[in-house]
Amino acid sequence: MAADPDKNNSGSAPPFSRGWLAFFVLSLLLGAVLRLSYSGDIEFKYDEAFMFSQTQTAGISQPVPTLGMESSVGIRNPPLGIWVFLALSRLFSADTPPELARTVQILNILALAGLLGFAWRQVDPRIKENWLWTMALVCVNPIAVLLQRKIWTQSTLPLFCLLFILGWSRRDRWGGALLWGFLGAWLGQIHLSGFFFAAAVVIWTTASRLLQKQSRAVAWGPWAIGSILGSLTMVKWLHYYFQLEHRHYLIEFVLNWSNHPLFHTLFWQLWVSDPLGLGLSYSLGNYQFLDYLEYPLVGGQPTYLMVAAHLVILGLAGLAIYRLLARAWRTPVSWENVILGKPGSDTQLLLTATFFGYGMLLTLNGMLIPCHYLITTFPLEWLWWVVLFRQAFPAAVLRKALAALWICLLILSAGFLGYIHVNHGAQTGDYGVSFKHQLGN
Repeated sequence: MAADPDKNNSGSAPPFSRGWLAFFVLSLLLGAVLRLSYSGDIEFKYDEAFMFSQTQTAGISQPVPTLGMESSVGIRNPPLGIWVFLALSRLFSADTPPELARTVQILNILALAGLLGFAWRQVDPRIKENWLWTMALVCVNPIAVLLQRKIWTQSTLPLFCLLFILGWSRRDRWGGALLWGFLGAWLGQIHLSGFFFAAAVVIWTTASRLLQKQSRAVAWGPWAIGSILGSLTMVKWLHYYFQLEHRHYLIEFVLNWSNHPLFHTLFWQLWVSDPLGLGLSYSLGNYQFLDYLEYPLVGGQPTYLMVAAHLVILGLAGLAIYRLLARAWRTPVSWENVILGKPGSDTQLLLTATFFGYGMLLTLNGMLIPCHYLITTFPLEWLWWVVLFRQAFPAAVLRKALAALWICLLILSAGFLGYIHVNHGAQTGDYGVSFKHQLGN
């Protein structure tokens, strides 16, 4: 990745000590523990049951499907989402739902390890710390822990997203552009939101190359070859899709647009709140979320540790945003740099492509945007906050602020898993998410 031209006005952070390096390794280990803990505490509703059933019948008693399950907009998904689970179940010999969920958890631990390796080996040394802190925060974030333990096609995305970013970061080379194109085609086949994300990155990369001559060249030929190769797995799906009657989708788009007035900001609300671990009512529902805030209980009495962690997180985030707004008020703004990122910065280009491009494309689709649509952005939500913290806080306190955020996220994640385990699950939340404790009980 190219160096980020932004520098903290108070100077760069001091070099890493061995203690900090050990901290990032510890984060990875804790991330693995949080994802593997309480293997019987899994969600097993219609989507999960459908996917597990496919792994037990497809290619055995039934033919391998050429279409995926139906999406929330009434369109069948491409089959790659099912094929990923078929591969995982065969590779790990997963014969029960907890075993299949374990394969997803392992896949996501590999994504976290890959993110650590990417940050350490592939990122410019001047911005390496941003990516290392991103990895640390993802590891202990409760929303990430929740979504990376599930038998959901979108829950398998993080590793593919990381490979997509790896290819894009080497887009001026034959192999990198090929990988970028190939994974861009695959992301949308695993979950339809991936098509919007991949399109946003292409649009912003092209615009940056045309408008900011300092941007890195793109090997478009290999990218096109990779895109074609990646699209071969959805040939049957394309035939199905273009046979659909699409006129009524325009009507539904207009109705959805008018029926969901919050859609204008919902993507950006989730973009801001999810990395801060502030959306667990997505799973628990409002009533049980309030109950969770009282935990842990000591002698049957609430400690409200979860409330304290939320308050610290809100305080840190609020202070960072206030400091940035105060600085922006005094400093002239280049809107080209705001929308496309500063010339020469791959990090900013990727973040603006996601924040503006992906956010607008999803929003203009007119559908209500749930939390799991942002899995496609792994790990960019967290990177956005790390960059924001770096711009807001002086170097002397930056690591302390990020460490405080990390501790609070770890408390929320451990508290969430503990709450689910002790209470034998959770009722259905606002988005139809629930837990089943010890499958079959």
